[in-house]
Amino acid sequence: MAEINIVDDKLQIKDKVLPLEYLGDEPSEPGYDYRVEPYGITGELGKTIDAAKITIGPDGWTPPQRIMKNKRGRILDFPVEGDGIIILLEPDSDSVQQIPFDSSKSNVKNPVAISYEGCFICLKAGSHGMKVVEIQTPPFKSGDGKALDIDSDEVPEIFKQAYLKLVSNSK
Repeated sequence: MAEINIVDDKLQIKDKVLPLEYLGDEPSEPGYDYRVEPYGITGELGKTIDAAKITIGPDGWTPPQRIMKNKRGRILDFPVEGDGIIILLEPDSDSVQQIPFDSSKSNVKNPVAISYEGCFICLKAGSHGMKVVEIQTPPFKSGDGKALDIDSDEVPEIFKQAYLKLVSNSK
C-alpha cells in the first residue's frame, strides 16, 4: 500500500494529511503522454514545499529533464500507482540509477527518486501507466527544470543511452 499519495486535493504522507490548493495543469511537452497537476500546500508549510501529481499513459514517458536551479533544494518523485521506472543521473556520477515500481506487487512501499541541481531524470510508465507524486523543496519556480531533446548536447551520453534503450522497448 502506498505511504504517500495525492487524493481529493490532499497530500497524504503515512497518517498525516495536508490540504492542497490546485494550481492548474502545467503544459506538457508535445509528443509525450503525460499530465502534471501542480499543487500548493496551504498554510505555513507551503512556504517550504509544494507537490504535483504526474500521470503518464500506458507505455508513455516524460522528456528527459535537467534540474537547473535550486542548489539546496530537492525534488522527490514517489511512484504511487501503476508500473514503470524512473531513470536518474546524478552530477559527476558514472552510472544511471534505474528505480522500478509495480503497484500490483503485494505490500509495495513507495520507492523514491531524489533529484537536485545538475541531475537528469525521466519517468517511464509500463503497460498500466503510472502515477507519481512529486514533492519539491523549496517550492517550484520557473526555470527549476528544463525539458530537453534527447539529442541535445546537454544530455550526457550515459543518460542518453539508458533513455533510448528504455523508450525503444515501448515503440
